[in-house]
Amino acid sequence: MVNILAAPQGSGKTQKMTELANEAVSMYNGNVAFIKKTHHNTSDFSFDLRVVCMDDYTTVRNENELVAFILGMSAANHDIEAVFIDGIYRLIKVDVSEIGGFLDRLVRTSKNCNIEFYISLSAKPEDMAKYESEEIKILD
Repeated sequence: MVNILAAPQGSGKTQKMTELANEAVSMYNGNVAFIKKTHHNTSDFSFDLRVVCMDDYTTVRNENELVAFILGMSAANHDIEAVFIDGIYRLIKVDVSEIGGFLDRLVRTSKNCNIEFYISLSAKPEDMAKYESEEIKILD
């Protein structure tokens, strides 16, 4: 399952993702990871949450590299049950018009690795509605 939190820039998506991730730690039996751009505000996260700051991995620049990075995380730790990706457009170069392909890859990764994904992006929720399906949910 891929869950999308879409809202305009500056609307509090990062805070909402942080809250969801902190809640998820107690919901899942396995590990929860949170992928973000910088080390800023890492103290806001539960101690049991694995926070990954992509500034430490500067070679990850596009969707292929990010998916490979996530697959590597999963291969190293089969107990990962949920991955939160905050601000996808800040992490990789993917055009809004090409986000569908990235979402499809996350759906396949979710199925293959049994990982639930939560991603936030700056977009109008109604613009993301076309991607909603059994495997992709738009969060409020």
